Amino acid sequence: MRELATVSMLWALSGVESQLRPHMRVGQKMGLSRS
Repeated sequence: MRELATVSMLWALSGVESQLRPHMRVGQKMGLSRS
């Protein structure tokens, strides 16, 4: 059970990262265009 929980947690974190990366890139582009 512990291994499964660890794998699922890592999978969730990787999913969050993949979702946040585009937003961070867009935020950087918006910041550069504003300034």
